[in-house]
Parts: sequence; C-alpha cells; structure tokens
Amino acid sequence: MHKETFTFGTPDGQTVFVYGWRPALGDSKLQGIVQIAHGMAETAARYERLAQRLTDAGFAVYANDHLAHGQTAGSVNKVGIMKQTAFNLMAEHMAQLTDLIAERHPGSPVFLLGHSMGSFLTQRYMYLSPGKISGALLSGSNGPQGFMLKIGRQIAKLEAGRRGDECRSLLLNALTFGRYNRYFKPIRTPFDWLSRDPAEVDKYIADPYCGAVFCTGFFAVFSVDL
Repeated sequence: MHKETFTFGTPDGQTVFVYGWRPALGDSKLQGIVQIAHGMAETAARYERLAQRLTDAGFAVYANDHLAHGQTAGSVNKVGIMKQTAFNLMAEHMAQLTDLIAERHPGSPVFLLGHSMGSFLTQRYMYLSPGKISGALLSGSNGPQGFMLKIGRQIAKLEAGRRGDECRSLLLNALTFGRYNRYFKPIRTPFDWLSRDPAEVDKYIADPYCGAVFCTGFFAVFSVDL
C-alpha cells in the first residue's frame, strides 16, 4: 500500500488536509475509489487499517480531516472550534475532494463512506452535490429525529447564547456522549464504547487530536442541520 498526504485550498479560504492510500498494483488495476468522511472528534488517520483492507481488495482510498479536526484544524487547541457555517462547508469540502479524486483517477467509480458525523455530512453532500458519486455507505447514522434531539437543540442554542460560540461545553458533551458507556461493565476507560478492540480505544485516547470537547457553536449548528 502506498500512503501519501496532501492539502487543497477551498473557496472559503480553508486549507484541508487529506490522507491517500493506493494499492501497490497501480491505477490500471483499480476496482474503484472509496472516499471516507470521518466522525466527530477524531481524524481521518484513524481509518488507515480500513484503508489497508480496501487497498488489498484493489481500491484507492482518500479521507480528509474535516474543519476543526486533525491536521485541518492546524493545532490541538483549535480542534472543536467551528464557525456557524461549518456543517455545509464540510460537505462542500468533501465534494471538492471528490472532484480532485476524479481528476486523479478519471473513469473510476467513487463510493463515499461516512461514519457517525461523517454519515450526516454524507447525507448533506448527496443533497448539495447530487450525481458526483457512484454510491454511498452510511455507518453509525441517524434515523428519524426524535423528541430528545429537539430538546438537545434548544439546550445547544441556550448554551451558545449564554456562553458564546467558542466555549467548550462539558454539558453538551455529556448529553451527547455521556450515556455511551452505560452498556459496558466493568468500564475500563471513558471511551470503551468506541470499539470492541481495546488497542483502538487506547490509540484514540493517546491521540491529542481525538476526543476533544467541542464548542457550543458546533453543537448548536450541528443539531439544527441534522
């Protein structure tokens, strides 16, 4: 497997960081492309094991760090700080990456895999940029919006109004992730829910770009746009 990283500039003035993984056999034998949209409070680098499996099967893989995540954030202290327009911008950046992939691999089908927050972005991507991809896969996605999401949306708006958009909200973080560990006994770490593989949980905890408490503005915008 060949690994590379690169960046691209966006119309809104951002610099987006991208990981790329390609099979050793070269483009002539490609089965297609898988573009990955990662989840909240993690980075695209976490998908390298999946990329290995996919490249072994003949697929090239690309994944960008979203706004306020990983290397796109620029530094650890900027992780989780987002503008009000962040949700749509992240989906637009994904579409821009798809265009770059198409230029690199003309004629190859592109499949978009979105996990958790990335699955919500994938849904928005399909609405904003129809026809760009050959298929989409949603992992850990949402169903119909329920009453609790509506309550969470109101709390997020109140928190943002009271404390400012860039305040890191322990309350909203607890409401979002606080119950995830309830089915795990005994609890080894606060992130046991993340994976059944303890090594992956430990790698996540050890990565300073993973597990951040996000700002109130992110929760307010994200809950409205779901």
